[in-house]
Amino acid sequence: MRKCILSIVYLVFLTLSIASTAQDSRPIGANLSDLSNFASQIMFKDVMKQSSVWQIQPVDESVFALGEEEVFDFPVVENNYPAQVPFEYDGQLYRVHAGVLNSQPQQYLHPAGEYTLIFEGTGRIILDWDVANGPLTFTTPNVEHLVDVVPSGGFATGGIQIIIDSSAVNDPIRNIRFILPGFADSYESNPFHPSFLSLLDPFEALRFMKPTAVERNTISRWSQRTKLDNYTYFADVEGQLRFGMPYELIVRLCNEQMKDPWINIPFGVDDAFIDSLATIFTALNPALKLYVEYGNETWNTLYPLARQFLIEQGLEAGLDTDSLNANLKYHVLRSYEVFGRFEQVFGNRADQVKGVIATQSWDRVGRVIVDAIKDPSINPGGRPPHAIAIAVYMGIEAIDNLLAQNQGNCDFDGDHVMDHLESIFEAEMSEFVLPYQQWTDSLGIELFAYEGGQHVSTGAFGLNTECVQNAVSEANRSQRMADLYCRYFDYWYEHSGDLLMSFVLTEAYQVAGAFGILESVFQDPETSVKWQAHVDCVFEPEELLVTSVDEDRFMAYPNPTSDLIYFSSEPMEVSVFNLMGVKIKSFRSEMQLDISDLPTGIYLLDIKKSRDSYQKIRICKK
Repeated sequence: MRKCILSIVYLVFLTLSIASTAQDSRPIGANLSDLSNFASQIMFKDVMKQSSVWQIQPVDESVFALGEEEVFDFPVVENNYPAQVPFEYDGQLYRVHAGVLNSQPQQYLHPAGEYTLIFEGTGRIILDWDVANGPLTFTTPNVEHLVDVVPSGGFATGGIQIIIDSSAVNDPIRNIRFILPGFADSYESNPFHPSFLSLLDPFEALRFMKPTAVERNTISRWSQRTKLDNYTYFADVEGQLRFGMPYELIVRLCNEQMKDPWINIPFGVDDAFIDSLATIFTALNPALKLYVEYGNETWNTLYPLARQFLIEQGLEAGLDTDSLNANLKYHVLRSYEVFGRFEQVFGNRADQVKGVIATQSWDRVGRVIVDAIKDPSINPGGRPPHAIAIAVYMGIEAIDNLLAQNQGNCDFDGDHVMDHLESIFEAEMSEFVLPYQQWTDSLGIELFAYEGGQHVSTGAFGLNTECVQNAVSEANRSQRMADLYCRYFDYWYEHSGDLLMSFVLTEAYQVAGAFGILESVFQDPETSVKWQAHVDCVFEPEELLVTSVDEDRFMAYPNPTSDLIYFSSEPMEVSVFNLMGVKIKSFRSEMQLDISDLPTGIYLLDIKKSRDSYQKIRICKK
């Protein structure tokens, strides 16, 4: 196993010869995970942006919180802060509280140290749980309050509880920020956490289905979208209250990191919403592709609101009398309407928009989708989409099968799970991929995987014991899983060769499964067998052959190194961060960097090349 995992081209000499890379021949993207207080994908330096939604609590603390359906039964100001605290509800006085960094993976806890609390307004904020010497009370607005945090990782109390204990009606508490150590000076100018950014390096596209809360999102009008100043971007799949990542931040992230965004359009939005959304994305760098997909698995019974909405629309339009067929045909019809509106807004840049129609990896659904694409009453222009996309998962029924073999008992471990996955691999992949390969070839379009990877999770038996969870986690941490991932990649690229969006970049192993390529943004990627499989079989260059150096691109070499790194031009300023996002050192206007004093590992250089030009480079200390 390699000690340094990098996705940059090494500048060994000033003049080299050219060739392709594995990345070019094996296009790979990543699905990003939920934004929530439980997410181990910490995207922002200000973790208030990943807080839970407000929960209301009696001021006497007789009940920890009322149900989610009652959370918003109190007056709020524009950015969804309470207009007054305490407030009366059902004859009793209440306050509000939210959680951040709750129940993080025990082995990859959020950083300990001095966090920064800042807020505006008149009132009282209380911080509790992982706060040293807590609970602590704060009443002074517009100053930086330093808060010592000692992570516990416990399920019940791990993380920080933020309570608005009082808030003046004429000057309510608002604009709360809770900033990770070391980022008080940069969270506004550079909001994204460097550890999160460093994991994006090898991927060429990012799918924002989960961060934008599309799975069960009932939004319909543009005015309902999440604003940049909303107190949280919470986008967890459970329950009905969710906001989602602002679209402006998606554009910013993809422009800064030069990643192709894949966005999912909420199923019930009107045409004005689509036009406004398309206008936001005209700010995308013209060199980037914009993948546009309508909804997410709108046929899926797990998402009944979307499924029923499409059924009703399809039946009303007379597309079919069968409910599933009506759903699928309307999915195609609305997809083309969405693509057309985006292309109209983009104008002479319309070819930047790449319409993707997703379908279930069940060939009955696929046949209806493909026939609808060819149907002139549904697609009058007769133009196929840029791609059809399927979910290509390994082991969806693995736990069901193992439980059935054991009369519903968990008499198996991670090795048994891997034995089963390996035995069904070829048949499973052939069933999913080959029909779609033929259909997309006949249409002359690409076949994408909108999601892919392993899908070993609790099954239809409903058995969700510690034994099952341990077996799933063991399998996902075994070298055999890495080897199977390489077989998986080989099969996909041999039979498709087109874009595969791995699911999911960062997610803690939990009751629902072990989907994360990494379990936390604070995990060393080298310790993840699934990340290593991506490195060995997708990310790394097959050959390092480049004809010439791009004079506009800042280069750092040699990389990896044990001591000195040289720069291709003189930077204005360079800051060095570790994978926990803590700044190690910084310097100005030097042509070389001495890292001999740093421990072996991966670091992120944040480089200011000029007054308005920035670049990030990952380096490896041998």
